[in-house]
Amino acid sequence: MVKPLAATLMDKGMLPLMGEDERLFSRAVGPKGFRFEIAPTHFPQGRPAARYVRERERWVMKRAFDGKDTHIGISRSERLWREVAQVVTHEPGYVAQEYVSLPRARLPVFVDEKHLEWVDSKVELSSFIYDGHFGGAAARHAPDAEGLVMSDIPEGYGFSTVFAV
Repeated sequence: MVKPLAATLMDKGMLPLMGEDERLFSRAVGPKGFRFEIAPTHFPQGRPAARYVRERERWVMKRAFDGKDTHIGISRSERLWREVAQVVTHEPGYVAQEYVSLPRARLPVFVDEKHLEWVDSKVELSSFIYDGHFGGAAARHAPDAEGLVMSDIPEGYGFSTVFAV
């Protein structure tokens, strides 16, 4: 019973609920400065689609709980974004998040499996915390550009592991 509940609580569809009440979920967890921040997230159903159309570059729309249907406004044409805004404001099961550009870093990358080059990249780290201590991380990186969707593998995408030394 605990495993399905934990998986449900980790779903992006729970983020709007977690962000509303500090008693349900603490925004700062763990010792030594580790912090878990909840992206500003809400349910767009029933809200005016025009708001999202007008502020396209500010929003990311995602399917909550089932499937992967992610749309980043900055990466969508105006026509497609209007369609997305209509769907997510009229159908249940979507969340809207404010777009935040991934951090940039210069990473060593094998460009042809022989030559190592330092490449400006967008980076997303997924840290592994064990008993309050950093145990390494998975690092996903892609060429430096706005609006890349890391869960849809972009061209030039990379995956690395990070270890504490």
